[in-house]
Amino acid sequence: MTIDIKLDPITNDIDLSQGIHLNTDGAESLAQKIKIALLLRTTEWAPNLNKGVPYYQTILKGKNNKEFVDSFLKGYLIELPDVDKLTHYSSTIDNNRTLNV
Repeated sequence: MTIDIKLDPITNDIDLSQGIHLNTDGAESLAQKIKIALLLRTTEWAPNLNKGVPYYQTILKGKNNKEFVDSFLKGYLIELPDVDKLTHYSSTIDNNRTLNV
């Protein structure tokens, strides 16, 4: 069983207003890990500058289309620890070129 510190789903910060809450549910813990992995950009985390999604280095470089980005992110997600398979994946791009996964 994985135990994580539960993050606020809106701010992604640790909510200390009522003490530290632990996230022990397997599905909830894994969902939190996936969200963190998608939000982490390469070179952003000092202990391992190669960890994270290379948004600037790969995804936003050149004229990559949505299919390329989806394929890249699916491959990235399936390589995360504790992820055996993807049962659902969806993404949209809005008029401001914002990708929502």
